[in-house]
Amino acid sequence: MQPQSNGTPMEFFAAANGADGFRSYFDEIFPSDTLDGVFILKGGPGTGKSTLLKELAKAFSRPEIEAEIFYCSSDPASLDGLLLTHKDRRVAVLDGTAPHERDARLPGAADMLINLGDGFDCSALRNRKSEILSLQKRKSLAYKDAYFYLKLFGIFLSKIEAETESRLKKDAVLAWTKEHVFPHIQPKEPRSFSPRLIRAFSRDGIVRLCSYENNCEKHFGFFGDMTTCGILIREILSILKDAGCGGLFAPSPFTHALIDGLFLKDEKIAICASGEESNGYLPCTDFFSAATEENEMRLREYRAEGERFLALAKKALLQASEHHFALEHIYTPAMHFDRLSPIKAALKTQISTLLSVREFS
Repeated sequence: MQPQSNGTPMEFFAAANGADGFRSYFDEIFPSDTLDGVFILKGGPGTGKSTLLKELAKAFSRPEIEAEIFYCSSDPASLDGLLLTHKDRRVAVLDGTAPHERDARLPGAADMLINLGDGFDCSALRNRKSEILSLQKRKSLAYKDAYFYLKLFGIFLSKIEAETESRLKKDAVLAWTKEHVFPHIQPKEPRSFSPRLIRAFSRDGIVRLCSYENNCEKHFGFFGDMTTCGILIREILSILKDAGCGGLFAPSPFTHALIDGLFLKDEKIAICASGEESNGYLPCTDFFSAATEENEMRLREYRAEGERFLALAKKALLQASEHHFALEHIYTPAMHFDRLSPIKAALKTQISTLLSVREFS
């Protein structure tokens, strides 16, 4: 992908809370074997991992650098990772703590651990050990509740998918793709698709980013329920893969079997779904045979049950978030952030060297 002319980063999620529990795409997005550097941030809640990622994103916001920032799927106000590209050089900085724990896969050769826990006032934390343990257990139980309800939601989602997929008119999807997308694709060597999520299910409910639409030159949109859209775009993705195309794809946060959107990087073409009718968006129903009355009745029942469990999952995620914030309120006052200044300065220097750009002030 070419760098953005104004240095504005593209925004994504790199993990998801879904029917299978917590699903991380970190290994696919931040592979140690193909990146020139992977800096893995360690430290407890409230130690400044997200703040450091935001500082780095700002420091390396330059027209010649392509930046991708990744929000936390549970708390979209926080960051989980940063991917920087300058010419043929690529560097990642990511939060390597639970639930997406990451250790050095290629120590020194690619991966470096950055321990923000060096700023701890350990004596202050020891005095609150029992309180920390209690909050950690309550947070863990809240997440278990959330994933239990999401699993139940997933049962009904899979039923909806099965009912809907059987009505997909694959010939119509292929004809549309050949007519509208293929003319914009130049013959090249076979390429591949890499995951970049544009939706998350968090304590705030469903959060949607518009990164594909905002960075494309040509946009194709479909509207309808997310299952119908997800099946349709999955079929388009399959057709494009068979044609040797490449770019980014956005799995649904609830199940990787459904696709929220596609972004053909070289052609700057976005294909996205919307739950509501928008100007220029095509109805997904054009690509599906009509449902029978019996089919529609079952779908309504499945959706009603699924929404009930989804609401319970959201409530549990909110409780987990409250326990996490309580932990931050313990850890943050016990941090000597001045101790991190040389660590941050050294990190900026290492990133600048790896990217072959001048160091930033």
